[in-house]
This record gives sequence, structure tokens and C-alpha cells, in this order.
Amino acid sequence: MRSLARYILTGPVQATAVVFGFALLSFLFPVLVIMSGGALVLVALQLGLRQSLKILVISTILVTVTTYFLFNTFTTGPLVAWVSVLILTVVYLRTASLSSTLQLFVIFALIATLFAAVFIPELPGYWLNQLEKLFAAIEKDPTFNEMLANPQFGGDRIKKFLPIIASIMTGALISLYMLTTTLTFFLGRWWQGLQDNFKAFREEFISIKLGKVLAGLAILFMVISLIAKYPIFWQLSFVCLSMFILQGMAIAHAMIGQLSSAVLWFAIFYGLLFLAAPQMGVALSTLGIIDSFVDFRGRLVKNKTLH
Repeated sequence: MRSLARYILTGPVQATAVVFGFALLSFLFPVLVIMSGGALVLVALQLGLRQSLKILVISTILVTVTTYFLFNTFTTGPLVAWVSVLILTVVYLRTASLSSTLQLFVIFALIATLFAAVFIPELPGYWLNQLEKLFAAIEKDPTFNEMLANPQFGGDRIKKFLPIIASIMTGALISLYMLTTTLTFFLGRWWQGLQDNFKAFREEFISIKLGKVLAGLAILFMVISLIAKYPIFWQLSFVCLSMFILQGMAIAHAMIGQLSSAVLWFAIFYGLLFLAAPQMGVALSTLGIIDSFVDFRGRLVKNKTLH
């Protein structure tokens, strides 16, 4: 990774090659868009925003031309990811605070979720239509015959849940977008740390705090969701909880980093995160919310176990 970061910073041609190359590969392996955006963030942090904008424009042209010749269509997928992460980078450069940047991102996402619910009320119907098309294709695929024959995963049973899933799809997708954009920014910031001062980024990361106000809102949205069962409150809950997962990860890193066998525990931690992502997500977001009131890391610092 250090070598790749150095290569990106060698010059604009090399940086463009990495940004464009990973963007093109992301059409086959979507996760690689994080690598593409991370390279753009590294350029913005290390060489300046103007340089990163030049690379963005050139990469956009290259992606547009290449996808047109390969797939006979235009796509804006990578461009949306690039612009989003650069906006997050600009906020970080202005605030000089990872916590403040994430707080503003959560507020923006909450507003966007409310905006979509009020001004685009037909979205749940659109998602339901897409889900029904997807499920119809799955039913025709013999690969899923055995699963659909299972009473617990029967076709009729799944169809009953499609309207529920469609009603919260917007919030779930916004949450996924937030996590992807934030992880992309973290990658770029980590690459920058490898060049300058890695400990500085580590201290920033393990000190992430979204604050009591957002934690209180997350709890409020969850309580209302459980009582009133309005889809919009489930969506707002997802938006808040997605970022508190990161605060929970920051706490885990702070604690595990103090152990003598930290490498082993980090391997176990990320292994569980990979194997049981939903359960770990709930656990980490809950830890993050509780930390906003209890301040686990503050107690560790007080007891001189966190350095």
C-alpha cells in the first residue's frame, strides 16, 4: 500500500492511471471504486484540491469514452463517488477535524433522507417494482430452487417482506453510500499518513466522536420506529447508526491497540466483522452510541491505558 501511495504521488499521469484503472475495474468488482476514490483523496490532501480536480476531469472523460465503446452506454457511477468523497475531503480540510466532518456528513444525510421522503414520495413504489423484478428473475433461476423450496425462505413468504424492504430502501441505500464514501476517505487519509505521520491519522481515527446530540437522535428515531413503525424513522435510524458503527470501530481500535497481542485480536475482530457483518454492525453502533454518553476512551485516558 505504501508503494502504491508513492506511485500515485509520483505525478498526474500515474495518479490518473490509478484513479481511472480502479474505476474501470469497479464495473467488475464494485468494491474497487473505494481504491479509485482513495487515490483521488490522497492527491487532494497531499498535492492540493486543484490537482485532484484536474485528475477527476481527465478520469471522467476516460471512463465515459471507455464505457461507451465497451458497453455502448454512458455511466456516471464513478463520477458520483469521486465528487462525493472530494466534497467530504474539502469539509475535512476546512474543519481540520475527522469528528466534525462525520457529524456534518450525518446531518447532510438526514436532510437528504427527509427530502427524499417529502419530495419524492414515489420512491418506495419504484424500489418495490425493482425488487419484484429481481425476485421474478431469482424465481426463474434453478440455482435458487432449493432455497425457495425451504418453508423459511419460500417465495410467498419473501414476497410479503418486499413492500417493507421497499419502504426503507432509500434510507438503507443512503447509509450504504455514507459508509462507502467515508471508508474511501479513510483510505486516502491513511495513505497520506503512510507518507507523513501515520500516528497522527491513528489518533484522529480512535478519537472519533459524533456527540451526544446525534446519539440522542439515533435513540429517538429507534424508539419512535419501534412504537409508531413509520418507515421514515427506520430510515433516519439507519443513517445515524451507520456512522456510529465507525465510532464503535474507533473504540475497538483504541482498546485492541493497547493489548500485547494486538495483531491477533485485530485479526479476530475483522474476521468477525467479515463473517457476521449485520451482528457486528449492530454491536459496534450500539457501542458507539453508549460511548457518546459514557466516554469509554476518556476513562481509558484517565487510567493511562490509552496513549
